[in-house]
Amino acid sequence: MSLTARKDWEQAWVDDYLDLLNMAKRLQDTQWEQELLQTLQEYKRHTAAEIHYRFTQELWRRFDEINRRMLELYEKLKANRDQQENRLLQEQVWDLKLERIEVMRRIHSGENGIPAQ
Repeated sequence: MSLTARKDWEQAWVDDYLDLLNMAKRLQDTQWEQELLQTLQEYKRHTAAEIHYRFTQELWRRFDEINRRMLELYEKLKANRDQQENRLLQEQVWDLKLERIEVMRRIHSGENGIPAQ
């Protein structure tokens, strides 16, 4: 998630909670109002957790996509008799393996996709 997208998402999150806070005030629900105020005070933690979750899900989707592509290439390798084309297919498989390793490293490292500020 880019820094601009992150800021836009955070702003939308805060705006949504401010709308809820206004509703709680109109309903005179002081308990809900206090809960919303507490959540808003901790919005950085809440939004960071959501961004981390979404980023991790995106990494898993990429991992699955790489595996599907590798299976397609292996099927082509099995069916193909042209050695030169097989070398190209093997290179593509190798590149995908390296990319898959990088994706798994990012998943296991807990990298959250949030750029340092």
